[in-house]
Amino acid sequence: MKRSIAVMVSLLAGTFLVSCATRHEHNRTMECPPPPSWTQNPKINDSVNMYRVGTATGEPTAVAAREAAYKDALRQINQSVLREAVGSVSGKGVSPLPLENVEVLPGCSYTVQTLTGYDGWVQVSFPLTEKNKLLESLKTKSER
Repeated sequence: MKRSIAVMVSLLAGTFLVSCATRHEHNRTMECPPPPSWTQNPKINDSVNMYRVGTATGEPTAVAAREAAYKDALRQINQSVLREAVGSVSGKGVSPLPLENVEVLPGCSYTVQTLTGYDGWVQVSFPLTEKNKLLESLKTKSER
């Protein structure tokens, strides 16, 4: 009787340990690695380009997350240009500007799978020459 109790306790303890180890391993694989540092510390505007980091969360695919992050960066550039042109932007009833030559910086596109889908980050550059053309165009339209 004592021997069967000892065997049973050993089996239960072993099962418990395996269960804990398996659960611990499962949780570790579900953790998301931190995004690259450029997502938190984006490149600052310089004399040639303005830079923006677009973000997206919960997208169904990695491609969709990247595209949504790119569109978010375009939205940010659009708002920045309009804010400079008109002073403030409400965001409603404002049509997007025709942004040209917006480029994703090399190595600055990142997606990760999470429990809710895919999250993405994209850092883009927009030439100040293009921005100045848009500002001039907006100024000309407002003077009419």
